[in-house]
Amino acid sequence: MKATVIRNAEIVSEAISDEIKKSPEGRYFHRLHVAVLLAKRLGCQKVAQLFDESIRTVQSWAKTLNETGIAAL
Repeated sequence: MKATVIRNAEIVSEAISDEIKKSPEGRYFHRLHVAVLLAKRLGCQKVAQLFDESIRTVQSWAKTLNETGIAAL
């Protein structure tokens, strides 16, 4: 099967990141997606790389999730 490719991937990626940052809900769902991959044991370094976040940020979100639950994200 032929791989699906996003044309202008860098531009599209930047536009999506901008949309996420526009609202508290976007940022919340962004952190939830990060948490799902961490729960699947992908690892902070890999998740940080995939979501263009610092590893310290991802570690902080994981700590927050562990200590106070999903609503704290």
